[in-house]
Amino acid sequence: SRTNGCSVKRSLPHSLYVQALRYISTNDQINRMRAHSPGGNPAATIGSGPGREYSLFDKLNTMSRVRRRKQEADELAAEARQAMEDPLHPIQPEIGPVGYQLTEGEECSMIEPFSKEQPLVRELTDTLVDWINRELIDDRILVRDIEGDFYDGQVLQKLLEKFTKRSINYPELTQTEMGQRQRLKVVLEEINNTLGVSEAYAAQQWPISAIFTKDLVATLRLLVALARHFAPLLRLPAGVHLTVLIVRKLNGVLQHRRQAELITEAVDIQDGTTERDAISALVDCAVPEKLEAFQQVLLQFANQHLSKLNLVVTDLQSQMDDGVFFILLLGLLGGYFVPLHKYHMAPVSNEQKLANLQLALQLFQDAEGIGPGPGARADDLLRHDLKATLRLLFALYNRYRDVK
Repeated sequence: SRTNGCSVKRSLPHSLYVQALRYISTNDQINRMRAHSPGGNPAATIGSGPGREYSLFDKLNTMSRVRRRKQEADELAAEARQAMEDPLHPIQPEIGPVGYQLTEGEECSMIEPFSKEQPLVRELTDTLVDWINRELIDDRILVRDIEGDFYDGQVLQKLLEKFTKRSINYPELTQTEMGQRQRLKVVLEEINNTLGVSEAYAAQQWPISAIFTKDLVATLRLLVALARHFAPLLRLPAGVHLTVLIVRKLNGVLQHRRQAELITEAVDIQDGTTERDAISALVDCAVPEKLEAFQQVLLQFANQHLSKLNLVVTDLQSQMDDGVFFILLLGLLGGYFVPLHKYHMAPVSNEQKLANLQLALQLFQDAEGIGPGPGARADDLLRHDLKATLRLLFALYNRYRDVK
């Protein structure tokens, strides 16, 4: 077949090759039986010894078997031809039984198996498991499965008690599902308070339901946050992400999309001296996964602080064009309040948006001492220039990445 004018060779699956060989073998058997039959008739006398003839019943059975074998052989041959002659179809993801049990409009997600086997993911999980086992060796706790050993909160409880030197008043042995979930809730609340993250941020990064159902993305994000807080010298691989397959039933049809879930910061944002060149390269390069991972880091950073005001950013390119989020972020991170009469909280025109952006750039230079650079212009931000938006956000991130 041809795809977009290019010749495409289709290879026949091994199972169908076997079926085709069976077809040839079966036809050979039929032809040999016909050749040894008088007049080529398979229903004729076939002797097993001199002068011996089959009964009528044996003859009918022989005819039935021949017809059945011929029919099976034809079906196998047709299937083999279909596989060779059909145009190429894209390989559909293996959705599994859960996907087919969705009700209309319902959605579920699962991590693609190959994603777990990526070298960076394996390196991260091995590093975290080794670190936790070293810390809990005196408690005789050994973590083997990073997905299955944290869901009930018991190991997390021991880990938190080890670092904070505070005891969490909750029974260690809890067998019921309700008891395990309640303990996990108590432990996660203590962890969030210790890390200094808001309830909204924690619910976005490692919700209770996700940890309890052994969601690997949420579990890794939680453990990375604990490692960064309690073991800042622990070297974790950068740019780790997992690919999640999201399935939704719409009009009775299962639709799917893939989404990259960032676990650790992208490697391109580690060097603060080359952020301008790195950002330009990221936006201009033909590797969308890297740009997506970089944006996710900045998005999580912005939402971590804006969640204190019950605000959430979902699209950096389209939601930062009016300057409001920049001004609020500068105030939250710098510890000062920008009077409401100084800017338009709900701008309705480009003039009001431009005034907000000019104020934000002024705050960058005067209040923060951060030089956004000669290329940062208010009108670029207004027209959704992605490079300008990312550069300003990265300047904030690079200055306040350790602020909780």
